[in-house]
Amino acid sequence: MKENHEYFVVDRLAVPAVLLKTLSVKKRLEANPDMNVSEAVKREGISRSAFYKYKDMVFAYNSLKAARMVTFFMELSDVAGILSQILKIIASCGANVLTINQNIPMNGKTNISISIDTGRMDKSVEHLEKKLNLLEDVHHLTVIINQ
Repeated sequence: MKENHEYFVVDRLAVPAVLLKTLSVKKRLEANPDMNVSEAVKREGISRSAFYKYKDMVFAYNSLKAARMVTFFMELSDVAGILSQILKIIASCGANVLTINQNIPMNGKTNISISIDTGRMDKSVEHLEKKLNLLEDVHHLTVIINQ
């Protein structure tokens, strides 16, 4: 019989302590690859059986981080070097550019879309978005999460 999974977004205040501790153990293990499960659950104050019961059922929600592919739609000034600046910022965050589409400039502005793979990013998509918005020649930026 196939299980039907149903997912919810729930405020942290409504989540039972054992689930929050399970998330903490998962984060601890991810941050410390040399640590074993026994040590991690002991530090969080839950049993190994509770951790194994819930570990594949509870995840922290961050839609921008969870996405592997994100597309940025931007309206830019038609100035030399702006695309280069954008690509340097994307690279500095550890993202991999998948596609770039740029329209022909009209009235001193151009539209561009850049799709990136976020799988190896060492910064958040929110951080990348803020850095791109700081560029003087970026007039409008929309982020699309491709899930």
